[in-house]
Amino acid sequence: MDGISIYRGKALAAFLKAIGFIIPLMDSEHAGQFTEFLTPVLKREFSSQDDEMKKIVLKVVKQAVATPGVKVIYVREEIIPEFFANFWVRRNALDKKNYK
Repeated sequence: MDGISIYRGKALAAFLKAIGFIIPLMDSEHAGQFTEFLTPVLKREFSSQDDEMKKIVLKVVKQAVATPGVKVIYVREEIIPEFFANFWVRRNALDKKNYK
């Protein structure tokens, strides 16, 4: 948990990747709390210029949102507006790896 607030760049990408695989293994209560803790970092990285970081952030969001315990209302109010404002650009939508 400390690594996501300390590191930037490639090290942060490694922490986010690891967290993306750990969140689905948590029980529902802890997964929801940890997703709320993680959301500000994800929202900050939505506006990153690095395409690799955007792919990692997208995968982490996908894994976190699919986990039981993450409230739908929280996702709609906190994550979706920032996602569409910063991430959803035509170039990313047309990328074969991202469009699904």
